Amino acid sequence: MSRIAARAGEMVGLFSLHRDREPLLTPLRSRLPEMSFRELSLLSAREQSAVSLFVEELEALRWYFRYTADMPSTAEQRFRQHRRGLEACYERLVAAVGAPRADEPEPSR
Repeated sequence: MSRIAARAGEMVGLFSLHRDREPLLTPLRSRLPEMSFRELSLLSAREQSAVSLFVEELEALRWYFRYTADMPSTAEQRFRQHRRGLEACYERLVAAVGAPRADEPEPSR
């Protein structure tokens, strides 16, 4: 979430300027969708639910940004709506599994 917060002010502007979706998608990278079944099975039902809700919200925003034909102003509004949902899901995720460690590297793609 810190990466999204740090880049939120620029994401739609860069998309509008360059007509490139990468500034919208790159800040939304996460390792959570890549968790194996074995890793997920180690989590409690509450933790699995929190991970699932966060990933679903994140993927909904990624899908929207990847395929939208909306104009930048509409994309900005939708991003704000999704971001509020993501923040709520993230708070639930952190409450369930704890905050990310500062020494973990950013996901790369």
